[in-house]
Amino acid sequence: MGRGEKIRRKAIENLGLREGDTVLDLCCGTGLNFPYLLEKVGKTGKIIGVDLSKEMLQAARKNINKNGWQNIQLINENATKLSLLPESVDGIFSSLGISTIPNQKKALGRAKNILKKIKK
Repeated sequence: MGRGEKIRRKAIENLGLREGDTVLDLCCGTGLNFPYLLEKVGKTGKIIGVDLSKEMLQAARKNINKNGWQNIQLINENATKLSLLPESVDGIFSSLGISTIPNQKKALGRAKNILKKIKK
């Protein structure tokens, strides 16, 4: 297991996700985070992958179909808008893709607005 995978797993572990939760994968790219997020939210949870690149989302869709994942929704949208998302999510994860957003502060602020209050 490479260093990147260990870091990704630890970061996702720190989200405190539970079976049945909904998580936003901001700038999801090809879906490299999906297997790790699915380990936490399970089959009853949901992953919402958002990316501006249609090509990245096409690759993510191939990954989803190849693995038979049923609970992943892909949205082609600018991360600074996030208007197509549900009212709230239980967790937000973003890895390298966030570095490509020119206005990261706005994107993270918008994402924060849909994050549910921290669970006790």
